[in-house]
Amino acid sequence: MIKWIAPGLVDTHIHGLLNHDVMDASAEGIEAMANGLLKCGVTSWLPTTLTASSEQLKEVVQVISKNLDHFEGAKVQGIHFEGPYYTENIKGLKTRNTSKTLVLKNFTNGKQQLMA
Repeated sequence: MIKWIAPGLVDTHIHGLLNHDVMDASAEGIEAMANGLLKCGVTSWLPTTLTASSEQLKEVVQVISKNLDHFEGAKVQGIHFEGPYYTENIKGLKTRNTSKTLVLKNFTNGKQQLMA
């Protein structure tokens, strides 16, 4: 029998898995996704948000940052903010009205900076 050793996969853009969605801001959902990803060979990932209000995005950030050291499964390496933060010249179909400038201090906590 041949055994293979390979590096784990990194998923940099995933909104949901196994009937869970990052935007639900549920620690149980994030952990279920992390466990499901690990079973598929993904060892690190970036939960990805949708374009949403600042309040919704902050809730997602708070849930992930509060539980970051407790999640089992694939390691959460950060958060991929899909929107509403876009570079003006590559925003695709997003309109100027839905685009915002990213202010990092709005999404950090005392111990860890979740975004760079």
